[in-house]
Amino acid sequence: MKFIFAFCEGPHDVAFLYKILKSEGYVSHNKKLGEYPAPINNFLVNEATHSSLEEVNLQSATQRLLPAEVMRKAGPERLIFLYALGGDSRSAERLRILRFLQDSFAISDPDALFPGEEHNAAAIYFLMLMRRVYKPDLI
Repeated sequence: MKFIFAFCEGPHDVAFLYKILKSEGYVSHNKKLGEYPAPINNFLVNEATHSSLEEVNLQSATQRLLPAEVMRKAGPERLIFLYALGGDSRSAERLRILRFLQDSFAISDPDALFPGEEHNAAAIYFLMLMRRVYKPDLI
C-alpha cells in the first residue's frame, strides 16, 4: 500500500484535487481513525486526542493535523490524504507530518519523499499561488 500526503493551501484546493482524483477512479475513504493501516492510524489518533476536549479552544482545534479528505484507489492500493494547511504560514505542521513519514517509513533522505515505485510514502505540495488582481483602469 502507498500513502500519499498532499499538502494544499485551503479547502478550495482540497475540493479541486478531490474532483480530479474522483474522475481518476479514487473514492472517498471514510473510516474511523483507528481503522487506517499502521502506522497512519496511530498518527491520526494521536493528532485527534492531542488534548482533552474541555481544554481545546477553536484556534487549537483548527491546528490539529487531520486530513480534510482521504481518498482510496485499488490495484495497486493507494491512500491519498488531502490536507488544507493554509499555505506557507503552517510550515511547522507540514514539518511534523514529514518527520512522521521519515520516522515511520525509514526514509533517510527528506528530498526522496516523492511517489516513486520504490517508496511506500510520499509528500506532495499543492500550494497554489493565485491572486485576484484589481485594476480599476480595466473596468
